[in-house]
Amino acid sequence: MAPYTKYRRQWTARLATVLGLRYSDMRVSGGFAASEYSPRGSLEYALTPRTLLTAAWGHYVQFPEATEIIEEFGNPRLDFTQAEHRVLGVRHRYNDLYSIQVETYHKPMRRLVIAIDELEPPDNYVNEGEGEAWGVDVFLKREPRNGKLGWMSLSYAKSRRTNRLTGVTRDFTGDQPLTLNAVWGQHFGGSWPRWSWGTRVQLHSGTPYTAVTGRHLEDPNNPASRWIAEYGEHNSERTPVYFKVDLRIDRELLYNESKAKLYLDLQNVMFINNVVGYDYGAEFEDIGNPKEVTGMPFFPFFGFTA
Repeated sequence: MAPYTKYRRQWTARLATVLGLRYSDMRVSGGFAASEYSPRGSLEYALTPRTLLTAAWGHYVQFPEATEIIEEFGNPRLDFTQAEHRVLGVRHRYNDLYSIQVETYHKPMRRLVIAIDELEPPDNYVNEGEGEAWGVDVFLKREPRNGKLGWMSLSYAKSRRTNRLTGVTRDFTGDQPLTLNAVWGQHFGGSWPRWSWGTRVQLHSGTPYTAVTGRHLEDPNNPASRWIAEYGEHNSERTPVYFKVDLRIDRELLYNESKAKLYLDLQNVMFINNVVGYDYGAEFEDIGNPKEVTGMPFFPFFGFTA
């Protein structure tokens, strides 16, 4: 159950505020139960008819992962994780077609879930993690008009986590400092008025990973015992930059009052083998030369909607 209320007040022709409050109450069979209030607020100020300044603050909660609260596997006594969002932004419309929006943000996080591998459930998960994320987002947009649309987003972000039990601070596993996404679509025109095409470009920094730096036998006196990996500094390495281009072509079909569409989607049209991880071998025998694990190759598929 999560009721919420929101109140918007237009103070002047230029200034408006929004206040909100959400109450989250979640209960799961097995013992998990949590409830919390989340206040939020935002402000908008029209600097000029084409330029809008914005500011926002909010308190947010999130449900833990299901595996972390299931009886006999996790800890049903966990609480919500918390985040505080602080955002400043400006949006400027150049003309009726093009606009740009820039936002900078800082997000402290509390009560993050930490895994303690050496302990048995329910003590193997605790709310003893902290973190923060900060960055800048730039968003360029072309309004859909005359059979054309497009947008591009560029983000710089950093995200780190701290284990309060050990005092160790590290890059978050999903940390990707630079991200670029661009989309463009339009009709073919001419004698092909119901045909259209679109493309999407994705580019982002590699993701952090922990390298295997060595190995040793579980029982040094038994050559038949299994090999145990030795790891370097946590998340101190990164995979190479990720880049992918997709292409889509579709055909609109009209019949009486019905409309349908056929489409062909071509994923990774440049056949780039993006590295998403490394395989060190079943017994970590390839420590000096691990095999690259790549993501989706070129992949075409088609579909029909009506």
